[in-house]
This record gives sequence, structure tokens and C-alpha cells, in this order.
Amino acid sequence: MKKTLIALVVFITASISVSGQVIVTSDRSVFNPYPKWRIAVHGGYSYRIGRTDPSASQFVTDYIKKLKHGYSYGAEVTWYFGNTFGLGLCYDDYHSARSEYVTGTSDEGDSRTGEMSDCIDIRFIGPIASYRAVSSGNKHYFMFNFGAGYLGYWDKSELFDSFVLRGDTFGYMAEFSYDYAITRKIAIGASLSMISGYLTSYRKKENGGYVQKIDLEKGSYEGLVHLNVSAGIRFNL
Repeated sequence: MKKTLIALVVFITASISVSGQVIVTSDRSVFNPYPKWRIAVHGGYSYRIGRTDPSASQFVTDYIKKLKHGYSYGAEVTWYFGNTFGLGLCYDDYHSARSEYVTGTSDEGDSRTGEMSDCIDIRFIGPIASYRAVSSGNKHYFMFNFGAGYLGYWDKSELFDSFVLRGDTFGYMAEFSYDYAITRKIAIGASLSMISGYLTSYRKKENGGYVQKIDLEKGSYEGLVHLNVSAGIRFNL
């Protein structure tokens, strides 16, 4: 996870270097370069990063690898109290689902054939700090957002019987965004973000309503780190 965060920071630094034309300007003749509010709605591809248990079977390994691919959607609201710095709120929802028919042994020792499935949601919500740079033409915007807050995990799962895994933890978000202004108030944009965190325990709720808390051993924590590549529309007010 640390290597991934370092790679993201390097990418952001490189992006700043490439965009050598980015300067702060007070020219308001074409577009307002410093809108107070930015509302962003986005969606796109998401990939969950995490180690697969090396002792797992090839079938389980392939199943988990496919389950790592998903999509995300969310929104941000940011208030800029100056030309470059702002505070806001971010919401992001990662979703991935997978199912296979398998043959195995139930808890009672019977041989059974049925569906193995997972429907996973990882939701982040929290405050963010934002840094904004504007090009000399007032059309190109570059945002660097960092935040921390609530990170929730839901897995509606089935392995012969249905159950739900549920967990809550503290998470972090880092994001680089680029916006292209179409009008004074509307822009389109793309972003690369990473959301990180891990679970040390979760709750398992079975069909009958029985809830069991499961503590995970150190080294086997549930990693929730995922990368998002998204695009969307922005409203500058």
C-alpha cells in the first residue's frame, strides 16, 4: 500500500512538471478563474489492490482476481476560501460483483452444488483539502485533493447459503483531477484517485439474523485499497 501511495505521489509530481504552462492569473476576461464552489460528479473504472492468499487454490485465486475489477461513482463538493486552497466533502462508492457455480462440502458434511457469489461495496465519505492551479487561458484546472474519513465495507455473499459481511474503519483518499472549462459554470474532467484502509474485524450476518463478530489475525487483515480512473461533469459556482 505504501508503494502504491508513493507511486501516486510521483505521478502527481510528474503531472505538475509536464503542465509547465500552469500559472495563477487574475485575468477574468474569458472565464472566472477562481469560482468559490466546485461540484463534481464522476464515475469510471476501479481496481482493488491487495494480496491474494498464496495458499488458496487456483480456482479461488482466479475468482478473486476477477472480483478485483469493478467500477466506482461519487461526488465532491468543494468551497475555495482563496484562489488556490479549499475545503470540501467527498463521497465514493466502489462496486464489484462475481458469481460461479461450484461443487463442495457443506458444514454438515454433505456434497452440494450451488452458487458462490460476492457483491462488494466499499464506501468512503469524508472531508477533503484541495489545492487548485489554473492555466493562463483560464480553461485548464488542476486539483490535488487529500482527505480522511469513514470507510465502510459490505459483501453480500453466498456459498450454498447467503450471508453478509460488514465492516467499518478509517480511510484515506488522494486524488489528482483535471478539468476543462466549457462555459463559465460548466466543465468536464477526469481524475485518478486512490482510497486506502483495512479491516481488522468484521461482522457476519446469516439468513436467520445471527450476527457473529470475526477478528482477523495480523497479516490477514482485509485490505480495502483501490484505484479509480474516472470522468465526469463539474459545476463551478
